[in-house]
Amino acid sequence: MHRWRVWDKVVVLCLHFHNIPTTISHYSIIMSDNNGNVSTKKRQIWADVMRIVAAWMVIAIHLSYPYSEAEPKEVSDSCWLVTNFLDNYFRSAVPLFVMLSGFLLMNKKRLLDKTFPWRLLKLLIPLIAWSAIYLLMQWISSGTNRDGVPITLSYGIKCILTGNAALHLWFLYMMFSLYLVAPILHAFVNSAKPLMIKYFLMLWFIAQFAWPILSKIACSAFDIDQIAPELTFYLVHNFVGFFIAGYYFSSMNIRFRSFFLLLIGTIIVSLGIAYMGFKGYYDRIALLGYLRVPFFVSLFLVLKYIGERRFFEHGHIAWFLARISSLTFGIYLVHYLVLRVLQDNALGFSLGIKSIFPLFSIPVVTSVVFIISAAITWLIIKIPIVRWIIP
Repeated sequence: MHRWRVWDKVVVLCLHFHNIPTTISHYSIIMSDNNGNVSTKKRQIWADVMRIVAAWMVIAIHLSYPYSEAEPKEVSDSCWLVTNFLDNYFRSAVPLFVMLSGFLLMNKKRLLDKTFPWRLLKLLIPLIAWSAIYLLMQWISSGTNRDGVPITLSYGIKCILTGNAALHLWFLYMMFSLYLVAPILHAFVNSAKPLMIKYFLMLWFIAQFAWPILSKIACSAFDIDQIAPELTFYLVHNFVGFFIAGYYFSSMNIRFRSFFLLLIGTIIVSLGIAYMGFKGYYDRIALLGYLRVPFFVSLFLVLKYIGERRFFEHGHIAWFLARISSLTFGIYLVHYLVLRVLQDNALGFSLGIKSIFPLFSIPVVTSVVFIISAAITWLIIKIPIVRWIIP
């Protein structure tokens, strides 16, 4: 055990007050689930750091859209460039969540057991519940959706079936599909040799990065619409690749030099994408789509390196990160509701980012929404039965 300092003693008192075990060391770090239950199993603190950052970035995406979705001529040059430079990073949030899920699920001893249906149910219940909540909110506020279509029971069922109840809930549908195939992927990664996993990731890299770019160049050079339309890579497509990548790259330990090069690389790429979009050379989102695999995997390794610093291993910091990390899924579900309330003048005022330069307003307002969403999530999980709507 390491020598405890004043802060550690304060945390022990807090843990004792909450009836939480107080054995904390560099090798036995507290774990907390979203019901507030805490154990002392070994925990990967970098995963907590990454999960918190990803949840924060999801809020930032939805908050910065007045600039990130605007044409360069609609806002000032500096605001557009800064917001879109940051937005390139923010859009790594969902891939980071998927890679974290791959790391956590693929490292379990068994997936297809008697708890598997419960895992699916823990996603299905929140999906239906929050779809209903967001539809009910629209019905109360105006009785119609944003396109003026009346909200009825049949319309609500249709929205849930088609995934159109709320903008951000698509993530739950995607994760549900990944959970369905997770046992198959688990069997693959746990029986395959490292070379086979590398081969899978190489195919994913080709399908999501190299092939689209080469196809675009060839189509322009030869004036054709599509190259080899029957050549598809569905089995190694998009989020399945990120899922396996999370498992593979989670075991990779990089040194400071690699971390620095990856960080500088992401900055250069993000600046280049924003600049090309600003000049009208290429659509920013489309260009980011071509580069998403190397860009998002690099950010995964950068955040993993930061999260592995000894600073985060101190008892009080590890405890705090574990508690906030356990709320992140709820924050993801709640934040859009908080944003709607704050931005639609429902409280007599509107909280936005246009009054201050986005380099300052986006982090500040995002943090305010994050804290409010975390508080609401914490309250929900304290209520019996109701807490089922938070995975």
